[in-house]
Amino acid sequence: MDIRNDENDGLEVLGEWKKMSKAKIAEAVKIYKGSKGIERTLADKKYSAGCQQYFETDDYSNGNTETAGYKFCCEMLDYCKWYNQTWFVVTMGMVILIIMISCIIGSCCCLCGGRGRGGKDSKEIESSEENDDYLICE
Repeated sequence: MDIRNDENDGLEVLGEWKKMSKAKIAEAVKIYKGSKGIERTLADKKYSAGCQQYFETDDYSNGNTETAGYKFCCEMLDYCKWYNQTWFVVTMGMVILIIMISCIIGSCCCLCGGRGRGGKDSKEIESSEENDDYLICE
């Protein structure tokens, strides 16, 4: 396999993974963890190509944790951490948006506290209402 990270390489790697027994998977993980330098770089490229294809499979979508793809991509390479998932990013975005809106509403309520619709203080509103009563002639 050459260093390119294209779709055919990923499909080839995924095909190899589907044929692997649990013992072979454990051995591959052990070899990967012991690798260094260029050997590790080449292994990363190989696994990365396979993981790109694995994330499009039904095994990944259904949460099947018994596959080689899960062992390599999620456990060994940590590509499946919960904080790297799309749902987490969207949820945190919504939480931040709600907090910002709450802060804006809270600051408006605090700044306008005791003021009427026209920006007058409540005392000014009461005194103008009293003066209005005197202006009415009967």
